Amino acid sequence: MSAVLTTGALQIILAFIFGTAIGSFLNVLIWRLPREESIQGRSHCPHCHRQLVWHDLVPVLSFLLQRGKCKYCKQPISFRYPLIEVIVGALFALVIFLFPVTNLASGLMFAKLAVAVAICITVFVIDFEHELILDKVVFPGIVVMAVLFIALDILAGGFINIRMGLLGAAAGFIPFWLLWYASKWFTGKTGKWMGFGDVKFAAFMGLALGLKNLVVALFLSFTVGAVVGIVLMATGKKHFSSRIPFGTFLALATILSLFWGNQLWAWYWKLLTLN
Repeated sequence: MSAVLTTGALQIILAFIFGTAIGSFLNVLIWRLPREESIQGRSHCPHCHRQLVWHDLVPVLSFLLQRGKCKYCKQPISFRYPLIEVIVGALFALVIFLFPVTNLASGLMFAKLAVAVAICITVFVIDFEHELILDKVVFPGIVVMAVLFIALDILAGGFINIRMGLLGAAAGFIPFWLLWYASKWFTGKTGKWMGFGDVKFAAFMGLALGLKNLVVALFLSFTVGAVVGIVLMATGKKHFSSRIPFGTFLALATILSLFWGNQLWAWYWKLLTLN
């Protein structure tokens, strides 16, 4: 039993470290992609533009050792960088905790969940800061997710994963596309109700979650989005015609549904049966 626990603890620690490294890479994407900068090339300080060496870029640790400042120009480094690294590390560790890796199939499942988490974190931050959901984020996520599903199906000797994933993708894409397109009939401008980035991200959501958990994620995102919108309007920070970065709510709801979608679905139906 102790050996099993030790192996599990080691997996969690390694997953956290790996997640912080991925979080560091996501910070690069989050900064550069909305600014149409190349993701190639070495990282640099956004203030003095000094190129950073490897020991300036150790996830979380470099930020702490440098006391949150650039080593060269002493300008403050945004707390967002280590925060994203820690969040991604914690989510990767949670994946391993809830779904331990014991064989190739479970390793592919870890990869699937890790990719979904990485895409969602990137979409969340970029849409929150720039109100953009980028093809350069969503399309690679769709391709990698589909490849992982196919690999899982090859191991299992069937096509259930990719079939369910494609069904979920269609279930996400079609109603969002209809909302996007139909807005022209009522407002005179296509996309007035919803950006096309949301439409494409909904397809990724369905592919990653499957039909049932997609329903959970959409319910969560619309509910939380409505509550936040009402609060912002009540406080005067937004008005009725203001745009709210809905991708942030979709991404957050996707992460919650990845981990607890089945439990939330069961809890909801249990509530219905009590009435």
